[in-house]
Amino acid sequence: MIKELTARQLTDNPEKVIRKIFGEQISGTDIVDGIFIDAGFTRVMGVSGLMMKVPATLEILKNPDVSRFLGEQAGEHGSVLVCLDGKELKLYLHRGVTSEEGMPEKIKTSIQAALSGLDGWAGKLNEDGEHEIDLFMPSPGPHFNVNLLMGNRIGYSRALDNTQECCGQNGGRKLSFPCGHAGFGQPLGYEAGGKWLSCKQAVLFV
Repeated sequence: MIKELTARQLTDNPEKVIRKIFGEQISGTDIVDGIFIDAGFTRVMGVSGLMMKVPATLEILKNPDVSRFLGEQAGEHGSVLVCLDGKELKLYLHRGVTSEEGMPEKIKTSIQAALSGLDGWAGKLNEDGEHEIDLFMPSPGPHFNVNLLMGNRIGYSRALDNTQECCGQNGGRKLSFPCGHAGFGQPLGYEAGGKWLSCKQAVLFV
């Protein structure tokens, strides 16, 4: 049987399930991020103890060693939680009951490196009210890079041309305008020889 299910139809989210499963390991005020790791939306993998809501789980899973280790810990029936406790990292595994597990130093170091500078992922406002951001830092959210207004747009008649109808990859490696919903009527970019070419207006990463 095939059933269509969209993200907006889900009644649970990974953070709710993490709090239910690992309720004794995290407090009600802890900031938690997580993902489902099964099609039944019952098993989760996540990170708690964050200073702000960011996609921390996906970030640590970009490291192949960390991804492999946590996947092996979860197995076919378990859920996994990485807890940030000050400078310490704790790993909890749930398979019917919850237990604290050890982590190799290499895995700990990789996770800490992936989450270092987390408070700077979204950049900062300088004394002139300008948004300063390192484009090579991880994105603090799925739409953050897409919605950035690059540079000072005050005084421009079309200041919102580069909203989420456009897509820029971190570091300025690619820039595309995949659809024309912003009033242009036609696609604005295409790829040729590995480079994105702009047919009309482009906002460059500098």
